[in-house]
Amino acid sequence: MVSRQARRHKRVQTILPLHTSYPSCSISCWYCVFKVYNLNEHLFSFGFRYARFLWVWFTVGAAFSLMALLGVSVVRDGFLFVAYYMYH
Repeated sequence: MVSRQARRHKRVQTILPLHTSYPSCSISCWYCVFKVYNLNEHLFSFGFRYARFLWVWFTVGAAFSLMALLGVSVVRDGFLFVAYYMYH
């Protein structure tokens, strides 16, 4: 019965505050929202204008990150393989 009460009264942790006691915090949140909506149109037009370049850019970035992940895992497995057979 205690666990039900604990779950019922448990507060949800969020990244952004749901309630502010200081008006300056809420004003800064409004300012961030204003900036996002203000920059949204400019970012959309930039992405629409340079769509092909951005597609190539992100494809190269994704390929590079996958190759780096593969390279690190191969090197790590190689060291573990050598270390295992050296000490056993």
